[in-house]
Amino acid sequence: MAQIEIDNDKIDFMVRPQKSGPNQQGLRAPVIDVQLKATSSPNYSNSHFNFDLDVDSYNSLVGEDRHLPPFLFVVVVPTSQHDWIVASENELALRHQGFWFPMSGLQVSTNAKTERVKIPLSNRLSPRAVAVILDGVQR
Repeated sequence: MAQIEIDNDKIDFMVRPQKSGPNQQGLRAPVIDVQLKATSSPNYSNSHFNFDLDVDSYNSLVGEDRHLPPFLFVVVVPTSQHDWIVASENELALRHQGFWFPMSGLQVSTNAKTERVKIPLSNRLSPRAVAVILDGVQR
């Protein structure tokens, strides 16, 4: 059994479609690496959500030594921790909204502490968005 170092490579989880195995073209299901962050104090501009990612995480995600495509998922949560999650018999909902951004192909940062990631507001995280991301990775 392998021992896993928590957040050793700045990846919190991997995403893959529920159906695995080769598709009609004989390709296996795509898989992406995800770094998940949260903030209760979002910084919006006209067309972007700006997130300051610590430079160590940023450089790890944009590094060329990755086998799987890395993505940054950022969840904007309410200010009060009591409002972050709503759970009932019928649902488990994480509030308020989420965004995604592909990190591959970006330049390594020389900043001392953080690197600003400008995420288009159109990159809203949803089940459909994840399906589109996985479809794009497979092509």
